[in-house]
Amino acid sequence: MSDNKNIMVTVCIVTYNQEKWIRQTLDSVLAQQTEYPFEVIIGEDHGTDGTRAICQEYADKYENVTLLPLVPNMGVTANWIQCVKAGTGKYIMTCAGDDWWHNPDKIQLQVDFISTSGMCTMSY
Repeated sequence: MSDNKNIMVTVCIVTYNQEKWIRQTLDSVLAQQTEYPFEVIIGEDHGTDGTRAICQEYADKYENVTLLPLVPNMGVTANWIQCVKAGTGKYIMTCAGDDWWHNPDKIQLQVDFISTSGMCTMSY
């Protein structure tokens, strides 16, 4: 987990048996271009494929990526809650372990919108 106290966004990735897609997911999140630091928190729920090893590889390579300790088979809700609790960002975003973001400006655009809109508390 990043020690930087200026984290604007925590991206929570909950994953289970998504070895085929997790690299694309992580690459798309890490390709985000922002004016501020963001962190990625991964909750891998003790799958039976190679998902955890891939997530560990990314956590070892990228300073802003944290793979949470293994707590076997928490289920998606408890896993997501542990990711949110581990985050330090002002805003929380989520990306499922089998999804990916095609726009490298997604985080920046959404934070800009939510920060300047007095009426907005959530953005998709």
